[in-house]
Amino acid sequence: MEDTAVAPTAAGRMPRLRPSRRLTTVAAALVVAAIAVVGTQLALGPVVQEYRATAQVVLVPAATTAPEDVPSAWESLYDLRGSKVAAAVLAAPRWVGPAAQAAGVPATALAVTATPVAGTSQINLTATTTDPRAAETALTALVQAATPLTEQLSGPFSLVLAEPATGTGAPTGIPRVTWLAIAGVGGLLLAAAGVALLNRRDRRRAERSPAGHGGGAAPAAVPEEDVVSAGPPQDDAPRDAAADDAPGDAPETGSPSGAGDAPGDAPGPGSPTAADGAPVTAAPTFRPSPRPRAAEPGRTPEPVGGRPLGDGTRVADPAR
Repeated sequence: MEDTAVAPTAAGRMPRLRPSRRLTTVAAALVVAAIAVVGTQLALGPVVQEYRATAQVVLVPAATTAPEDVPSAWESLYDLRGSKVAAAVLAAPRWVGPAAQAAGVPATALAVTATPVAGTSQINLTATTTDPRAAETALTALVQAATPLTEQLSGPFSLVLAEPATGTGAPTGIPRVTWLAIAGVGGLLLAAAGVALLNRRDRRRAERSPAGHGGGAAPAAVPEEDVVSAGPPQDDAPRDAAADDAPGDAPETGSPSGAGDAPGDAPGPGSPTAADGAPVTAAPTFRPSPRPRAAEPGRTPEPVGGRPLGDGTRVADPAR
Protein backbone atom coordinates (compact mmCIF):
# COMPACT_ATOMS: atom_id res chain seq x y z
CA MET A 1 0.00 0.00 0.00
CA GLU A 2 1.41 3.36 -0.99
CA ASP A 3 2.14 5.92 1.66
CA THR A 4 2.32 9.14 -0.30
CA ALA A 5 0.94 12.51 0.66
CA VAL A 6 -1.99 13.91 -1.32
CA ALA A 7 -3.01 17.45 -2.17
CA PRO A 8 -5.53 19.29 0.00
CA THR A 9 -9.20 19.17 -0.92
CA ALA A 10 -11.19 22.03 -2.44
CA ALA A 11 -12.09 23.24 1.05
CA GLY A 12 -8.39 23.65 1.85
CA ARG A 13 -8.28 20.84 4.41
CA MET A 14 -5.63 18.18 4.44
CA PRO A 15 -6.93 14.62 4.10
CA ARG A 16 -6.63 12.24 6.99
CA LEU A 17 -3.67 9.94 7.31
CA ARG A 18 -4.03 6.59 5.66
CA PRO A 19 -4.02 3.46 7.86
CA SER A 20 -0.47 2.62 6.80
CA ARG A 21 0.70 6.12 7.73
CA ARG A 22 -0.99 5.84 11.11
CA LEU A 23 0.63 2.51 11.86
CA THR A 24 4.01 3.89 10.88
CA THR A 25 3.51 6.90 13.14
CA VAL A 26 2.49 4.77 16.13
CA ALA A 27 5.41 2.41 15.59
CA ALA A 28 7.87 5.29 15.37
CA ALA A 29 6.49 6.83 18.57
CA LEU A 30 6.82 3.53 20.43
CA VAL A 31 10.38 3.08 19.20
CA VAL A 32 11.35 6.57 20.33
CA ALA A 33 9.74 6.00 23.74
CA ALA A 34 11.59 2.70 24.15
CA ILE A 35 14.88 4.33 23.24
CA ALA A 36 14.22 7.08 25.80
CA VAL A 37 13.47 4.53 28.53
CA VAL A 38 16.59 2.50 27.78
CA GLY A 39 18.71 5.63 27.67
CA THR A 40 17.37 6.76 31.03
CA GLN A 41 18.05 3.34 32.52
CA LEU A 42 21.64 3.48 31.32
CA ALA A 43 22.06 7.06 32.53
CA LEU A 44 20.88 6.19 36.03
CA GLY A 45 23.26 3.26 36.11
CA PRO A 46 23.41 0.81 39.01
CA VAL A 47 22.09 3.34 41.50
CA VAL A 48 20.71 1.68 44.63
CA GLN A 49 17.35 3.01 45.71
CA GLU A 50 17.38 4.29 49.28
CA TYR A 51 14.55 4.51 51.80
CA ARG A 52 14.12 6.80 54.79
CA ALA A 53 12.27 6.24 58.04
CA THR A 54 11.33 9.10 60.40
CA ALA A 55 10.49 9.43 64.09
CA GLN A 56 9.84 12.27 66.54
CA VAL A 57 10.98 12.40 70.15
CA VAL A 58 10.15 15.07 72.71
CA LEU A 59 12.06 16.20 75.79
CA VAL A 60 9.94 16.81 78.87
CA PRO A 61 10.87 17.60 82.48
CA ALA A 62 11.76 14.43 84.30
CA ALA A 63 9.37 12.95 86.81
CA THR A 64 11.98 13.49 89.54
CA THR A 65 12.01 17.26 88.97
CA ALA A 66 10.78 19.26 91.94
CA PRO A 67 7.57 21.16 91.33
CA GLU A 68 9.27 24.49 91.89
CA ASP A 69 11.89 23.62 89.22
CA VAL A 70 9.42 22.66 86.48
CA PRO A 71 8.92 26.22 85.07
CA SER A 72 12.64 26.79 84.71
CA ALA A 73 13.00 23.36 83.07
CA TRP A 74 10.46 24.27 80.40
CA GLU A 75 12.22 27.57 79.79
CA SER A 76 15.50 25.78 79.15
CA LEU A 77 13.73 23.46 76.73
CA TYR A 78 12.25 26.38 74.79
CA ASP A 79 15.69 27.96 74.60
CA LEU A 80 16.80 24.79 72.76
CA ARG A 81 19.63 24.26 75.18
CA GLY A 82 18.44 20.81 76.24
CA SER A 83 17.12 19.97 72.74
CA LYS A 84 20.46 20.72 71.10
CA VAL A 85 22.29 18.52 73.57
CA ALA A 86 19.81 15.69 73.09
CA ALA A 87 20.01 15.98 69.28
CA ALA A 88 23.80 15.81 69.38
CA VAL A 89 23.67 12.69 71.53
CA LEU A 90 21.12 10.94 69.31
CA ALA A 91 23.12 11.67 66.12
CA ALA A 92 26.39 10.36 67.56
CA PRO A 93 28.14 7.71 65.39
CA ARG A 94 28.33 5.34 68.34
CA TRP A 95 24.68 4.36 67.83
CA VAL A 96 24.96 3.56 64.12
CA GLY A 97 26.71 0.19 64.54
CA PRO A 98 24.20 -1.34 66.97
CA ALA A 99 21.25 0.05 64.98
CA ALA A 100 22.59 -1.36 61.68
CA GLN A 101 23.19 -4.72 63.32
CA ALA A 102 19.61 -4.78 64.60
CA ALA A 103 18.32 -3.92 61.09
CA GLY A 104 20.55 -6.45 59.32
CA VAL A 105 22.31 -3.95 57.05
CA PRO A 106 25.95 -2.83 56.85
CA ALA A 107 26.88 0.09 59.07
CA THR A 108 28.19 1.93 55.99
CA ALA A 109 24.72 1.71 54.40
CA LEU A 110 22.96 3.43 57.34
CA ALA A 111 22.77 7.19 57.89
CA VAL A 112 21.14 8.83 60.93
CA THR A 113 20.19 12.50 61.54
CA ALA A 114 18.68 14.36 64.54
CA THR A 115 17.32 17.90 64.12
CA PRO A 116 15.72 20.00 66.90
CA VAL A 117 12.59 21.97 65.97
CA ALA A 118 12.86 25.67 66.79
CA GLY A 119 10.52 26.93 69.53
CA THR A 120 9.69 23.44 70.77
CA SER A 121 11.33 20.55 72.59
CA GLN A 122 10.74 18.20 69.65
CA ILE A 123 13.58 16.46 67.82
CA ASN A 124 13.11 14.93 64.35
CA LEU A 125 15.04 11.72 63.70
CA THR A 126 15.73 10.03 60.33
CA ALA A 127 17.40 6.78 59.32
CA THR A 128 18.28 6.12 55.67
CA THR A 129 19.27 2.75 54.21
CA THR A 130 18.60 0.43 51.25
CA ASP A 131 15.40 -1.12 52.64
CA PRO A 132 12.34 0.61 54.11
CA ARG A 133 11.78 -1.95 56.87
CA ALA A 134 15.46 -1.93 57.76
CA ALA A 135 15.35 1.84 58.12
CA GLU A 136 12.38 1.63 60.49
CA THR A 137 14.03 -1.09 62.59
CA ALA A 138 17.34 0.76 62.77
CA LEU A 139 15.71 3.99 63.93
CA THR A 140 13.67 2.26 66.62
CA ALA A 141 16.79 0.48 67.91
CA LEU A 142 18.75 3.73 67.93
CA VAL A 143 16.16 5.56 70.05
CA GLN A 144 16.05 2.73 72.57
CA ALA A 145 19.86 2.56 72.81
CA ALA A 146 20.46 6.34 73.06
CA THR A 147 17.64 7.28 75.46
CA PRO A 148 19.48 6.64 78.79
CA LEU A 149 22.55 8.68 77.87
CA THR A 150 20.44 11.45 76.32
CA GLU A 151 18.39 11.89 79.49
CA GLN A 152 21.55 11.87 81.58
CA LEU A 153 23.41 14.53 79.57
CA SER A 154 20.56 16.84 78.61
CA GLY A 155 19.62 17.65 82.21
CA PRO A 156 16.65 16.75 84.29
CA PHE A 157 14.62 15.69 81.23
CA SER A 158 13.02 12.56 79.93
CA LEU A 159 13.01 11.48 76.25
CA VAL A 160 9.53 10.48 75.11
CA LEU A 161 8.86 8.82 71.75
CA ALA A 162 6.08 10.93 70.22
CA GLU A 163 5.95 9.37 66.70
CA PRO A 164 7.42 5.89 66.22
CA ALA A 165 9.25 4.93 63.03
CA THR A 166 7.03 1.97 62.24
CA GLY A 167 5.43 2.29 58.78
CA THR A 168 7.28 5.46 57.80
CA GLY A 169 9.78 3.93 55.38
CA ALA A 170 9.57 5.68 51.98
CA PRO A 171 11.88 6.05 48.98
CA THR A 172 14.13 9.06 48.90
CA GLY A 173 14.12 11.44 45.94
CA ILE A 174 12.44 10.39 42.70
CA PRO A 175 12.12 6.61 42.33
CA ARG A 176 13.67 4.88 39.36
CA VAL A 177 10.26 3.81 38.09
CA THR A 178 9.17 7.44 38.01
CA TRP A 179 12.25 8.40 36.02
CA LEU A 180 11.54 5.65 33.49
CA ALA A 181 7.91 6.73 33.18
CA ILE A 182 8.98 10.33 32.61
CA ALA A 183 11.44 9.20 29.95
CA GLY A 184 8.76 7.15 28.17
CA VAL A 185 6.26 10.01 28.13
CA GLY A 186 8.96 12.38 26.96
CA GLY A 187 9.81 10.03 24.10
CA LEU A 188 6.17 9.87 23.03
CA LEU A 189 5.88 13.66 23.12
CA LEU A 190 9.08 14.01 21.10
CA ALA A 191 7.78 11.57 18.49
CA ALA A 192 4.44 13.41 18.32
CA ALA A 193 6.26 16.71 17.80
CA GLY A 194 8.29 15.17 14.97
CA VAL A 195 5.17 13.82 13.26
CA ALA A 196 3.49 17.23 13.59
CA LEU A 197 6.47 18.92 11.94
CA LEU A 198 6.44 16.41 9.08
CA ASN A 199 2.71 16.93 8.50
CA ARG A 200 3.20 20.68 8.53
CA ARG A 201 5.96 20.39 5.94
CA ASP A 202 3.77 18.20 3.71
CA ARG A 203 0.90 20.68 4.04
CA ARG A 204 3.12 23.57 2.97
CA ARG A 205 4.38 21.61 -0.02
CA ALA A 206 0.82 20.80 -1.02
CA GLU A 207 -0.18 24.47 -0.76
CA ARG A 208 2.73 25.51 -2.98
CA SER A 209 1.88 22.96 -5.68
CA PRO A 210 -0.25 24.02 -8.73
CA ALA A 211 -3.13 21.86 -7.55
CA GLY A 212 -3.09 23.63 -4.19
CA HIS A 213 -3.26 27.11 -5.81
CA GLY A 214 -6.04 26.12 -8.18
CA GLY A 215 -8.28 24.94 -5.39
CA GLY A 216 -9.07 21.70 -7.19
CA ALA A 217 -7.60 18.63 -8.72
CA ALA A 218 -5.31 18.78 -11.74
CA PRO A 219 -6.90 18.05 -15.15
CA ALA A 220 -6.97 14.40 -16.02
CA ALA A 221 -4.66 13.24 -18.78
CA VAL A 222 -6.30 12.09 -22.01
CA PRO A 223 -5.65 8.40 -22.67
CA GLU A 224 -3.41 7.72 -25.60
CA GLU A 225 -6.00 5.55 -27.35
CA ASP A 226 -8.57 8.40 -27.23
CA VAL A 227 -6.38 10.86 -29.14
CA VAL A 228 -7.61 11.27 -32.74
CA SER A 229 -5.00 12.44 -35.21
CA ALA A 230 -6.17 15.07 -37.69
CA GLY A 231 -4.72 14.31 -41.11
CA PRO A 232 -5.50 13.03 -44.58
CA PRO A 233 -7.02 9.56 -44.92
CA GLN A 234 -4.61 6.66 -45.18
CA ASP A 235 -4.48 4.05 -47.92
CA ASP A 236 -6.64 1.64 -45.96
CA ALA A 237 -9.44 4.21 -45.46
CA PRO A 238 -12.72 3.45 -47.34
CA ARG A 239 -13.09 5.23 -50.63
CA ASP A 240 -16.13 7.21 -51.64
CA ALA A 241 -18.17 5.46 -54.30
CA ALA A 242 -18.75 8.81 -55.99
CA ALA A 243 -15.04 8.98 -56.75
CA ASP A 244 -15.27 5.84 -58.90
CA ASP A 245 -18.60 6.53 -60.56
CA ALA A 246 -18.20 10.26 -61.14
CA PRO A 247 -19.53 11.32 -64.55
CA GLY A 248 -17.40 13.10 -67.06
CA ASP A 249 -14.47 10.69 -67.30
CA ALA A 250 -13.35 10.11 -70.85
CA PRO A 251 -13.59 6.58 -72.21
CA GLU A 252 -10.41 4.66 -72.52
CA THR A 253 -8.64 4.53 -75.81
CA GLY A 254 -9.39 1.45 -77.81
CA SER A 255 -12.92 1.00 -76.49
CA PRO A 256 -15.36 -0.84 -78.77
CA SER A 257 -17.17 2.36 -79.60
CA GLY A 258 -14.05 3.94 -81.07
CA ALA A 259 -13.48 7.58 -81.52
CA GLY A 260 -16.89 8.20 -82.99
CA ASP A 261 -18.90 6.59 -80.19
CA ALA A 262 -19.14 9.65 -78.00
CA PRO A 263 -22.69 10.88 -77.38
CA GLY A 264 -23.97 12.99 -80.31
CA ASP A 265 -21.67 11.50 -82.95
CA ALA A 266 -22.94 9.36 -85.78
CA PRO A 267 -21.99 5.74 -85.76
CA GLY A 268 -18.96 5.04 -87.80
CA PRO A 269 -18.51 2.38 -90.36
CA GLY A 270 -18.35 -1.13 -88.96
CA SER A 271 -20.39 -0.26 -85.89
CA PRO A 272 -22.65 -3.06 -84.64
CA THR A 273 -26.38 -2.78 -85.38
CA ALA A 274 -29.47 -4.28 -83.82
CA ALA A 275 -31.79 -6.71 -85.57
CA ASP A 276 -33.99 -3.88 -86.82
CA GLY A 277 -30.99 -2.15 -88.34
CA ALA A 278 -30.60 0.53 -85.63
CA PRO A 279 -27.06 1.25 -84.54
CA VAL A 280 -26.02 -0.08 -81.09
CA THR A 281 -24.09 2.29 -78.85
CA ALA A 282 -21.62 0.63 -76.46
CA ALA A 283 -21.77 1.58 -72.77
CA PRO A 284 -19.00 3.97 -71.85
CA THR A 285 -16.17 2.58 -69.73
CA PHE A 286 -15.08 4.81 -66.84
CA ARG A 287 -11.56 4.89 -65.50
CA PRO A 288 -11.32 4.91 -61.70
CA SER A 289 -9.63 7.87 -60.13
CA PRO A 290 -6.22 7.11 -58.64
CA ARG A 291 -6.03 6.81 -54.87
CA PRO A 292 -4.22 9.54 -53.00
CA ARG A 293 -0.79 8.66 -51.72
CA ALA A 294 -0.13 8.33 -48.02
CA ALA A 295 0.88 11.59 -46.42
CA GLU A 296 4.44 11.87 -45.25
CA PRO A 297 4.99 13.10 -41.67
CA GLY A 298 4.92 16.88 -41.58
CA ARG A 299 3.92 17.23 -45.27
CA THR A 300 0.52 17.90 -46.84
CA PRO A 301 -0.25 15.46 -49.68
CA GLU A 302 -0.45 16.95 -53.15
CA PRO A 303 -3.81 16.73 -54.94
CA VAL A 304 -3.98 14.00 -57.55
CA GLY A 305 -6.90 15.47 -59.36
CA GLY A 306 -10.46 16.52 -58.81
CA ARG A 307 -11.81 18.59 -56.01
CA PRO A 308 -11.63 17.71 -52.29
CA LEU A 309 -14.70 16.83 -50.29
CA GLY A 310 -15.33 17.64 -46.66
CA ASP A 311 -14.36 14.15 -45.47
CA GLY A 312 -10.91 14.26 -47.09
CA THR A 313 -11.69 12.30 -50.30
CA ARG A 314 -11.43 13.68 -53.79
CA VAL A 315 -13.88 13.49 -56.66
CA ALA A 316 -12.83 13.47 -60.26
CA ASP A 317 -13.17 16.84 -61.87
CA PRO A 318 -15.89 16.75 -64.56
CA ALA A 319 -13.98 19.26 -66.60
CA ARG A 320 -11.12 16.84 -67.15
